[in-house]
Parts: sequence; structure tokens; C-alpha cells
Amino acid sequence: MRRTSLLASALLLIPGLLCAQSSPLFDPNAFQDVLQSGPNASFFTWIQLAKRLGLAVPSSIGPCVATAPVGSSTPLQPPPGSGTASSGCAYFGPDAIVSRAEMAYWVVKAQMDEPQISYFLCATGGDPSGLSAGCGGGTLASSFGDLGAGGASIVNPFVGVSNAQLMRYIEVMVRRGYTQGCTSTIDPIYRYCPNDPVTRAQMSVFIIRAKMNNVFPTTLSGTPQPNPYGDNFGASTTPYFTDVTPGDPVYGPYFIYVQKMRDLGITSGTTPTTFSPGNNITRKEIATFAVRAFFL
Repeated sequence: MRRTSLLASALLLIPGLLCAQSSPLFDPNAFQDVLQSGPNASFFTWIQLAKRLGLAVPSSIGPCVATAPVGSSTPLQPPPGSGTASSGCAYFGPDAIVSRAEMAYWVVKAQMDEPQISYFLCATGGDPSGLSAGCGGGTLASSFGDLGAGGASIVNPFVGVSNAQLMRYIEVMVRRGYTQGCTSTIDPIYRYCPNDPVTRAQMSVFIIRAKMNNVFPTTLSGTPQPNPYGDNFGASTTPYFTDVTPGDPVYGPYFIYVQKMRDLGITSGTTPTTFSPGNNITRKEIATFAVRAFFL
């Protein structure tokens, strides 16, 4: 019920979504680099939904840009208080490549708010970031050895999200069985590789594990199930995409996850017949996946 009401509220607040309107003249609630017209127009609705739901946060703050109304070449100036050159306006960075640390943010925050994250970490051993008050027992070490103290080794892609927060989102990912890191489990350091990019194939695994975990727990979360990785859910067996098939030597292991993404309407591919599994996922794509997977 909470997510339904949040989404309904978000829908009502997006210009032009529920009723016909012209292009925004100056929308202080929109990111300056994602508007209803322009190169990222097809992602505008999804990114605005993510913003209204509290998921999409700025990647940077920059100049405020007024856009011209339809049929006019003269931009209108922003109204007072909506953003000035001194205060700056929010930029989303829609084409930025998503790192593994940022991916953890999108997956975990789509499912849990900050108090819920604190409660979960405290109930499962402690919070390595030290941000959860009342956990007791001091600050637990991170499951991964390459994040640095308080997440200091993470290249932070956001404005307004701390490295310590990113660290605890990553910790939720491993404790809930969404990831086993980026290297062999016999690696003595046990790395997460927080700054490595995420491919579309890899993202399908993280999204589906997170979405299906309550019903089909993975072996990574301690529940023995048949391979692959205990994600023992059903998916359509006829391939939707020619570049992700069961027998593919590279992307065959991702097949059930990509199929489930398409079954659930989370993706429609990069073309009607291709998924482009090896492409690094962009911020506009992950915002779309997160809204479709967890709020629709």
C-alpha cells in the first residue's frame, strides 16, 4: 500500500503525464539535463517518477537553464526562488555509466528506506558504516575488503549521498543474497569492486534477485536450491532476444534473469529483438528498471 500511494502521488506531480501539456517552460522539479523534449525525452517520465519517489538524486549541481515554450525561440526565465545561478540546479547525468556501488543504491533504496536499512543491518550483525544508531557492539567490519573505512575507496556518483551510505547499501546487497562480490569466494580479500561498471546482463541478475528473493531465496542468502545460484523461479523458455540465449557461452547464465525481466515488463530490450547484454548500463536505464521493477 505504501508504494502504491507513493507512486500515485508521484504520477500526479509529473507535468504532462496525466494530462496534455506543452513542454515545460521552467520546471524546478525536473533535472536540467532530462526534460520532456530533447535527447532524453523518452526517459523523462521514468526519471521524474524516480525523483518523486525519492530514488533519483542529483549527480551534480550546475547552472539553471530556462527552456522555451513550444513554438517559441525565447526562453522564459525561472520564477523567483525556483533556482538561481548562485544556488544552482540539479543535473541527473542520464548517460553516466553506473558503477557497482551506485547499482547497490538503486536496488536497495527501491526496496527499503533508511530506517528499514538500519533495522535490517542491526538485526543481522551490525552496520559497517557506523550510521545506525543503537546497533551496539561497535562498528562491524564490512563483508568486503575493498571499500575502505566508511566507504572511503568508493567513487561517489551522487550529490547528497555519502560514501558511508553507499557502503551500507552494499552490505545489504550481500546479506540479502543479491551479490557474492566480484571475484572468487576463495579470494582472501573478498572484493566487491565498487567502482567497476555494471553491464545490462549483470543488472538483470541484481534486479531479479532483489525482486524475487522473498519468494525464491537464493543460495547466496543461505537457502539451498538448484543452480543457477538458487534463483529457482520460472521464466519463459523461448528466447525474447537473439543476443541472450540459453546456449550462449557468455550470456547463457544470464538467460533466466533477462527472460524474467521481459516477462515482468521491466525491459523491452534495446531493440525489439536484442537486449545488448554487454553494454554498460546508464543512469537513465537503471532509473527506468528500478521504477518498473519495484513500483509498478
